[in-house]
Amino acid sequence: ASGTALLICDGSYKPKSSDTKGAAAWIIRCTQCKRQAIGALQSPGADANAYRSELTGLYAVLAFTKAVCDVLGITTGRLTLGCDNITGLSKAGSTVTRVPSRVKHADIIRAIRNVRSELPITVDILHVYGHQDDQTSFEDLSEEAQMNTICDDYAKRHLDWTISADSPQTQMLPHEN
Repeated sequence: ASGTALLICDGSYKPKSSDTKGAAAWIIRCTQCKRQAIGALQSPGADANAYRSELTGLYAVLAFTKAVCDVLGITTGRLTLGCDNITGLSKAGSTVTRVPSRVKHADIIRAIRNVRSELPITVDILHVYGHQDDQTSFEDLSEEAQMNTICDDYAKRHLDWTISADSPQTQMLPHEN
């Protein structure tokens, strides 16, 4: 159904464990049937920090959505994209695809905007407050907050695995240029 896709992502960065690696996790879920896809990935490049990890999650969930639209022939619709990073959401929410190279993390912001400009569906932006599970039981959280909590956990686990496996850095994203 139109307007039932919910995309949530979160990033992780642990400078005490590695100052060169970050990771992100994402969930795309149909709010009606509850079917979902979950993914995690390492942030590209060696310029790691929490913000870059959040941007990586935004890019990944939008790129996955674009692939689903392409494969299934989806040409119209609406979805909600959320995360706990207001600045990242603001960058993802802009429809201007040109990003000056002097902007921090221009590579990922450019990739986000390029893939978003190729989406045949409307994207609504939603800020989800992070770490709500510190004060409220998981069961009592909104669906978006529960998804953010799950993404936070997956991103941390993926980052731990990435650091322990000493996986190589990806240098460029598919939609970057």
